[in-house]
Amino acid sequence: DCGAIYVWSNSLSRFIIRHNTFQAIKASRSTNTWGFQYAVGVYLDTGCSNFLIHNNTFVDCDAGIHIGGGQGNDMRFNLFSKVRWGLSIIPAFFWGRSCSQYLGPEGVFTKQLGLIGFGLNPPWDSRYPEMANFLWAQPFDEGHDRCLPRNNIFSYNSYLIEVPDGDLSTTPVGVIQGWGNTVTGNTNLSSQMPRGPSVGAQELTQEWLG
Repeated sequence: DCGAIYVWSNSLSRFIIRHNTFQAIKASRSTNTWGFQYAVGVYLDTGCSNFLIHNNTFVDCDAGIHIGGGQGNDMRFNLFSKVRWGLSIIPAFFWGRSCSQYLGPEGVFTKQLGLIGFGLNPPWDSRYPEMANFLWAQPFDEGHDRCLPRNNIFSYNSYLIEVPDGDLSTTPVGVIQGWGNTVTGNTNLSSQMPRGPSVGAQELTQEWLG
């Protein structure tokens, strides 16, 4: 669990991450528990939700953005260059605790929302209507002690993958969409780049972002 920006289990604020460059974010060890290198530009762990991640550049990273079971995260117009994966999105694992203890009707996060009247009282209900009931609609997979990511948007990003086993996402797009997320309009730059010597990260960023 390593990221240039790392957040754990925060669903109460609408954080905005934009106009940043994440470069050379890589694992120092050869492998992790799952058998591969993994360090991330923006790591939203264990149910982090409602982040806006727009117009960032990720260069030479193991992965650009990680979503661990969160909802309502909006990721658009980012550039991923020389990364292994643009997006890593997986269910949230709670390591021996029940998912509903965190995100269920009587869960910790739900009670936190109640303290501020989130989803019940102005200005929350009018300013963020799509967030009003996002915890109550969370699908649980209690048999595997996890919460599925849903209602996330990963669209209109551009990516250049330069490793043999790399891809837009660690999880197949069809599976991500089956969980109730939107993945559309992303552009693979590999077929559009000129042949010949490798294009440096700075030149690529200037060419595609201006």
